[in-house]
Amino acid sequence: MWDRASSGVPFSEIDQACAASEDAFGPFNGETTLELAGRLDVARLDAAVRRAARRHFICMARRWSAGPWLPRHVWIPAETSTVDGDVLIPSRASTRQARRAEHEAFLGEFIPITRAPPFRLLLSRRDDGDVLTLVSSHVATDGLGALTLLRTIAAEYAGRPLEAVGVDYADGRELLATLGAEGPEERQRRWQAMRRLSREVWPGGTTHVAASPGERGVGSGVHYHRIPWASPRRRSPDGPTVNDVLLVALLRAIEEHNVGRGVASRRMSILVPLNLRPARWIDQPMGNFSVVGLVVSHARDRLDPPSFLAAVAAQSRTLRADRVSSSMLGVMRTSAAFPICVQDTITRVGYACEELTPTAILSNLGRLQHAPDFGPGREIRGLWVSPPCRSPCALGVGVVFHAGQIHLSLRYRREALCHADVETIARRMSVEATELARFR
Repeated sequence: MWDRASSGVPFSEIDQACAASEDAFGPFNGETTLELAGRLDVARLDAAVRRAARRHFICMARRWSAGPWLPRHVWIPAETSTVDGDVLIPSRASTRQARRAEHEAFLGEFIPITRAPPFRLLLSRRDDGDVLTLVSSHVATDGLGALTLLRTIAAEYAGRPLEAVGVDYADGRELLATLGAEGPEERQRRWQAMRRLSREVWPGGTTHVAASPGERGVGSGVHYHRIPWASPRRRSPDGPTVNDVLLVALLRAIEEHNVGRGVASRRMSILVPLNLRPARWIDQPMGNFSVVGLVVSHARDRLDPPSFLAAVAAQSRTLRADRVSSSMLGVMRTSAAFPICVQDTITRVGYACEELTPTAILSNLGRLQHAPDFGPGREIRGLWVSPPCRSPCALGVGVVFHAGQIHLSLRYRREALCHADVETIARRMSVEATELARFR
C-alpha cells in the first residue's frame, strides 16, 4: 500500500503520459455537460461543489514535480481542504451565440493540476432550464470519473445521504500496477494478437478529417446530436455491438465529408479508449483507467457496409478478448525507470507524429446506470460527454446512452473544422448508424 501521508500517490503510467501530452500540447481536458429542466441556485450549488470535492482524494490532491530527473510525478494532498473560489463560474452570456462562444472558451481553458481541485464548472442560464458544464483535467480523471463527481455534487445539492466511497485513490493505483503483469504464456498470446492488429495499424499513413475552407477559430468547439435508439434485438455473441455500428457510421460519415473536400480517404483509423476499470470500481473518480486501441479501415473495406461492419467487429473482438490494450501498460512500464524528462520526450514524439495520429476518436461510456440527480424539478434532459481532442486529430466523439437516445458529443478543433461541417458529419453519422443497425 502506498504511504499516503509521507510519499503521496505516484502517477500511473497512463497519468504520466497524459501529463506529458498536456505539458507539450496545451489543455488536455474532458467535458461533461448536463441540460436541466429547471434552475439551480448558485450559492447552494457552490456549497455543494465544496462539500463534494472534499469526499474524493483526487479533488483535494495536486501534482508535485520534484524535478525532471526523477522517475515519477506524485499526487500529494493539498495543504488545506479549501476549494478554489473560481471553481464554479456563473455565465454572463445572454444570447445563444454568446453562450456558445463562452462555452467554447471554457473548453479551451487550462485546468492546473498543481492546485486543487482539477476541474471547473460553468453554469449557463437558458429559457428552458440551466446547463451545467464540468471541464476536468484528463490527467486527473476520465469520463466515468467526471460523471461520478457530478453525481456527488448533485447528491450534495439535493441533500441526500451518500453511500460510502468504498475504494480509495491509492488502492486504484495498486490495481493499475498489476494490469501489466503477465506470465510467459500470456505475453506470447498478447504478442500474437498485437502482431495481427499491427498488419492493419502500422502500414502507410493516416487520412485525417479534411479541413473546412475559409477562416476558422482557435480552441475547441462542440456540437451535440441525439439519435433515437430502440433496444436492439438480441444479437449473437460474435455479432457487431452498438459501438461497432457507431465506429463504422463515423468512418463512413468522415469519408463522405472528405469526398466533398476532394480528399481521398485511404487508410483511416479511429482511436477507441478501452476501459480497464473493474466493475466494482465503476463509480470511483480516480485517474485514468483507459488505454487506447485502434480500429483501422482501408478504402476497399468501406465499399460493402455489411462486410465493413463485420470487419470492424472482428477488430473490436480482438482488442477486447486479447486485452491488447492492457499489454501497452507493460510496454509503458519498461520506461518507468527513465527520468521524467525522457518519458515526456517519448510521449511528446508519439503525440506529435501525424502519420500515427488517428483520424478521429470515439469514446463510448455506454448506458449509465445512474445519472446525476439534483432533485425534483431539475431532471436531466440531456447528458453529454466529450473526449479531449488535439492536433493533428481534429475530431473526437463522445457517446452516452440516456433516456432512450444515443447522445453524441462531437468535440472538434476550430483551427481545422467549422461548426457547420461538424453538424453535417453528425447528421450523416446518425443516418449511417440507423441503417447499419439492421445488419446486427
